[in-house]
Amino acid sequence: MSDATAGLKASRERCYKSRDEYFKCCEEYKTYSESKCRKLKEKFEKDCPPSWVPHFIRKHNYEKYKQKLVDEGVLLTEANINGNRLFHLTCNVLASSIVSKSTNVCGNQDSSPKFPRTNVEKLAHCGCINDALHDVTVEQFCERIKLFGSVKYLEALRILKDIRYLKTGRLLLRHLCSSSSSLPAYIVLEMIEMFVCIHMEGVNERCDEELYRELLLLTNKVPYFLKPTVLLLLKSCYPINVIPKLPSNLMLRPLVITALLANYVRFGKISLFQALLVKETDYDLFKNDKLLRVLALHTNSDSAVSSTYLQYLSRRSVTLLADNMWHFNSVISQSKYWDIRNTTISKNGDCCICGEKFKKNEDLSKMEFSLLRNEIMKYLFDDMRLFSSATDQEISNLRKHIKRELKPLEDRKLLVVDALNVLYTRINNVRSGYGIDEVLQKSLNMFANVLLIVRKGGDTNRIWNKHDKFSNARLSAFFCHRMYDFFFFFFFLNPTLIVLFSEGGFFIVYLILNIQL
Repeated sequence: MSDATAGLKASRERCYKSRDEYFKCCEEYKTYSESKCRKLKEKFEKDCPPSWVPHFIRKHNYEKYKQKLVDEGVLLTEANINGNRLFHLTCNVLASSIVSKSTNVCGNQDSSPKFPRTNVEKLAHCGCINDALHDVTVEQFCERIKLFGSVKYLEALRILKDIRYLKTGRLLLRHLCSSSSSLPAYIVLEMIEMFVCIHMEGVNERCDEELYRELLLLTNKVPYFLKPTVLLLLKSCYPINVIPKLPSNLMLRPLVITALLANYVRFGKISLFQALLVKETDYDLFKNDKLLRVLALHTNSDSAVSSTYLQYLSRRSVTLLADNMWHFNSVISQSKYWDIRNTTISKNGDCCICGEKFKKNEDLSKMEFSLLRNEIMKYLFDDMRLFSSATDQEISNLRKHIKRELKPLEDRKLLVVDALNVLYTRINNVRSGYGIDEVLQKSLNMFANVLLIVRKGGDTNRIWNKHDKFSNARLSAFFCHRMYDFFFFFFFLNPTLIVLFSEGGFFIVYLILNIQL
């Protein structure tokens, strides 16, 4: 086993040990685990990669829940299934087959019952498939949903709303309104949220007016502190021509703001939408998936929707994540306000859309530069200390390589190219015009020295070939053994450094830093 593999294995074992110690402490102290196991949790978070910690916690909680179901007889273990024990659920949860006679889990001994994890699977488990009930009444459906929550109606409303099964949600609202004239306040609130969601998605029907009146009657018995919230939510289902007064102590304020903003967009009151968005400075548009869906679906009705969205995006300096990208693409394409395929920037720096000139990048002040450098260095040092699989020998070799090969002129910069993915981009891909050949050729014209970080193998062996066109004293290649360990060379470069990373066939300029060690 190589030193690098041994080091990586040791890091993982240290992580697993810290994880097990923390979970053992949680099991021992249960209620007091937060205070008793605080130090062990900090050690767990320190020894494991940041993305692993929540994964381990979710898995641990799921296994505990699964074991609880096994202990209660709700879920069978593999041993029980092999022993021909029939899969069964307690009588007070399920009174009949799970979905229908044709899919009866209880009647098939050869099937392997799998406890549903996603909300769609949970609903199908209880008889609701593709927003329609199959061989179950609304009451039976709600009775079965108790398997996944302590309050059957509350859990049913939340799950249906979460995956937008709005037809079934409407059936449940009618059932609840007709079955009782007095319901707990938290159920009434959840019912009204479902009603708002139905209208927000634009699937309202004529019969909803009667449902609206019945919900309005139910609000008479909610606590006084909750009444402004439920009334404003109900009001948002129909056209509003003004911005209502919002008390400073309004409960569930973001929920009410979302409902009002969606109302203004749906009914074309864009000026009110803009005014409320400006007024509510603490409201975060990009944290609400439902409102973003409304914007995406109604963008083509008014161009001001897309311009407001883009201005808001620009002001907040928001980095779009995968969850927001669908809405962004929809807003852009539906508005016909901007098409990235036709976007060009003239040689003078003018934008083809607005005609304005792009500003030149201003240099950072010494204080800004120092702060940025320190933060990046801290992040990289921490990352390398915990997760780098580079060996001491490899780092030593890099130090020697830099001292021996890199001799930048005073007025020229040094370029470091991460080409660890070069085996996929093809180093000799000259004819295509986008391979690393072109990058290196242009780089040698611009920089005093070029350092290539690469793995051995394939076309990379020809870097030092004296007959190759890149045989040049100013070009050097450092061969590392790790698959994805290019961070460590930041710590040993003294001259001005420009780093070029390769990702998926593209080369990206990542940092420009003057690292002094």
